[in-house]
Amino acid sequence: MSNDMSLKSFRVCWVFFVFLLLTSCTSRHEESGNDRENRKVERRTEPSKKRTSKDAETFSIHDINGNELTVKNRRYKLIIELIGVNNTRDVERYIQENLSEPLRIVTDSKHEPRRKVNGIRFPAYVLDQFGNCINSSLIKEKISGINEEFLYDSLYEFKKYAAQAQVPEVVEVEEEKDDDDFSIDELRQATFKVENYDKYGNAQGMGSGFFVSSSGYGVSNHHVFDGGMKWRIFTCGEEKVYTIEPDDIIGWSEPLDYIVFKLNTTDELPFLPISKSIPEQGDDIFVYGNPKGLTCTLTKGVVSAIRDKYGDNEYIQIDAAISPGSSGSPIINKKGEVVAIATMKQLDCENCNFGMNIEVIKEDYPY
Repeated sequence: MSNDMSLKSFRVCWVFFVFLLLTSCTSRHEESGNDRENRKVERRTEPSKKRTSKDAETFSIHDINGNELTVKNRRYKLIIELIGVNNTRDVERYIQENLSEPLRIVTDSKHEPRRKVNGIRFPAYVLDQFGNCINSSLIKEKISGINEEFLYDSLYEFKKYAAQAQVPEVVEVEEEKDDDDFSIDELRQATFKVENYDKYGNAQGMGSGFFVSSSGYGVSNHHVFDGGMKWRIFTCGEEKVYTIEPDDIIGWSEPLDYIVFKLNTTDELPFLPISKSIPEQGDDIFVYGNPKGLTCTLTKGVVSAIRDKYGDNEYIQIDAAISPGSSGSPIINKKGEVVAIATMKQLDCENCNFGMNIEVIKEDYPY
């Protein structure tokens, strides 16, 4: 009897122990699940880390030239033109005295380069190590007026720093004429075809040329006029015809292959403006002339390179098509300004064409 009671007591204790063990495990399992759920909630509610200025790519100053900064780091060397800032010595001096490194570069949506490569030039904002924008500081401190050349979606930013400046309304910026919209009609009227005649009146050659002043100064290649005793020019626009005598020629250079003449006329002539700067590699250019006698022909290309022959960037290499008859044609930029005179092509090289830098002539004959 006592043995039966002991066995029953043992069974009851065993069942109770198993119950406690199962209850404890279940509790731990539920608690563990709750802990995991709490951890999930914590992860969901933890604020995301924002990228700080320390994470952004930084640069140091390599050179300062007016409103242009050459900056570099281990990967790149870039040329930055400060958006909205004039190119003056005061600007350069202020940057030298006040800009603290490291620098960060911020671009407009219109000017952001597709990819960074060494030596690339583009307009941008420059921020110093404290996050101050040097462009804004120059305007705010009245070191520079507002330069609108590269302003696109930034006018509001500059407007608040320029209470004393004359700033156009945004609608005026939206209605600005696009750089590519130079007048084809003005280009046509200011260019001409040249016919070269010997002393017997026989035609012996043909080329192109253009006017550079309203008083009748014209430019072409020396080889277009070479060997002639009289020349006739036919304007593309109004089909006017003028005769050039030897006395009308005021200057030339056979090595640089240009010639300058002055028409003996009282007509006020249309003319092409001369660019104030040398184009850069990759810039769009246009050639307007008379290839193979096909008058008023426009071709388009880019500046392939700037070449030296006599040590002064005399030749501008382009890939725009030129042919015999194109010699003397104006090579113009997107604003319709002459940057070079179409001069020659390399026959054994595809699209390797060359123009004489207009700067060479401008130094000798400032019209």
